[in-house]
Amino acid sequence: MAGSSSTNKSTTSQASFDTTDASSESFLPLQEHEAQIIEELGKKPFTTIPALKKAVESLFQALQGKTTNNQYLVFTDVPKHIHAQLTEKTSRLTKTSRFSSYHNGTLIIKVMPNPEHEVAAGNFDRYINAALDAMGVGQELDALRSTTVEIGDFTKEADASWGPRGRDTVINFVLEIGLSESRRHLSMGIRGWLETPMSTVQVAVLVNINRTQPEIEFRRFELAPRTYHVVIRASPPSAICTQAIRVHRVNGATVVNGGALVLPFQKVVGRAQTTPAEGNVTISVAELQFYAEGTIFDFCKKHLREVSQGLGEVVADWNGNVHWSTYRAICRRSGVWKDYNWNRDVAHPMLEYIRSYWIRAFNKETPLHFQIFSLNAKTCLDIFHKNAVSTADESIAQQNNAKLRRTLGTAANSLKHQVDGTELSLRTRQKTANRLFVGVIAAELEGTFWRCANEAGTGMLKRMQALMERDVELNGAEIRRKSAQRVSEELSDILKQTEDKIACMVRATVIGLARDYHTAIITPQIIKLSEQEMQLKLEVAEALRKAGQHLVLDQLDLNVEDGLAATSNDTQAAVETGPQA
Repeated sequence: MAGSSSTNKSTTSQASFDTTDASSESFLPLQEHEAQIIEELGKKPFTTIPALKKAVESLFQALQGKTTNNQYLVFTDVPKHIHAQLTEKTSRLTKTSRFSSYHNGTLIIKVMPNPEHEVAAGNFDRYINAALDAMGVGQELDALRSTTVEIGDFTKEADASWGPRGRDTVINFVLEIGLSESRRHLSMGIRGWLETPMSTVQVAVLVNINRTQPEIEFRRFELAPRTYHVVIRASPPSAICTQAIRVHRVNGATVVNGGALVLPFQKVVGRAQTTPAEGNVTISVAELQFYAEGTIFDFCKKHLREVSQGLGEVVADWNGNVHWSTYRAICRRSGVWKDYNWNRDVAHPMLEYIRSYWIRAFNKETPLHFQIFSLNAKTCLDIFHKNAVSTADESIAQQNNAKLRRTLGTAANSLKHQVDGTELSLRTRQKTANRLFVGVIAAELEGTFWRCANEAGTGMLKRMQALMERDVELNGAEIRRKSAQRVSEELSDILKQTEDKIACMVRATVIGLARDYHTAIITPQIIKLSEQEMQLKLEVAEALRKAGQHLVLDQLDLNVEDGLAATSNDTQAAVETGPQA
């Protein structure tokens, strides 16, 4: 499961599987190593943008046709404003290429052999984001994908990258993907990310895809002091491979050598752990297997051309084994009559190609991802509970902790029950999506069946057969493409609706818990505060009353003293003057 490990132990020990570091082929300083690789790749002087685009397109086609494994083009004397135009998000080149440029005008273009490259980047991005979200730190980072970043004297794009939220120019962690045959050239990019002065990148992952056999390598790189047998002088840290993983096929099974991919929490997130839920970002062995095997969407697209080649054999079987009257009866009924279903026959090669992948996607991957979601949701709810209780008044927290725990458990169980229902609904709907292959083919062949059924007279069977062969040869690939596209759209719709359902579930759960926790924690504190305020008011009033009483008494005392003094004075005066005549 993507998520955190229980501890944050050092992960910079040398990998047990092939510890080759990014610069082991050259002990040269970074700039000299880059210059050496650029010379090996071969440089071309920049002339015009159309000429550059033509070169990129030519290499892309060669990679698609698997006539080359070199992914790189190098152009010199490229003006800075030209590089800016090429890397604009509206440029068509950004969909197939990644750019690195130096202040001296050297431009390096890495061409991506779709679909493997883009699929690999997108899937890795999802696993990392899921792991971060499970620890409750997803909001601290931005998934920047192929954002262009200027570091030192070069500008570069990663295949995927992560950095502190709101700071697009700061990157902690990068992903580079390429063909295994280009590993030496890819090492230049890894060294650039990690060793360039002023770079903020702390960890990098290199994914090597082998197109000649089913194999993918994952390599984690970090900065570490290079070890020499003889210490000559102090040297800056180098990009060192600290973990290597190989995923390959053995007897039809996907095998992972090297364990789970583990990324240091502090180097990815940019700070130390602060809660028990936080830990090293981990992509499990099972997830690495699923990652390597790809998805049902990509497999459909990749093998569409291959399965289309078998359509002529299907039609040849109809033409060679069906009586003319049966042939016409089948055509009159849109390809379906008695035990015959020609629409299903057309779909069969494609369904056979994707069957094992379809089963894996919906019988293995889907339940696993729902399980991961449920576990991650429970972890997030536990973190929420601890944070809420820790901020409450101690007496109120102790009084309501058990009650809130029960409320939290009920909410978690309810959410899991709803998720299970959503999973069941998804698995039911995928069956409907699967049937669309045949449905779309039937609709596309309707016109062909109708024209064949209208044939009559001498030689009608040969005309029906010739018409069927011609239409299938001309439109067969397009018919299957449309069926695959329709299924892909339906699956995308199912996925979107599933995401919306889960979002609604989470929203409702959060609103309900917020209300319950407010009632249990916030309201008592408000009441307690109100009671304290009331008591304080009473005490102040009592103090004022007593103060008032003292003032009255003091005034009374003063009045009494004044009265006595006046009487004494009058008496004394009378004594002194005596009676008046």
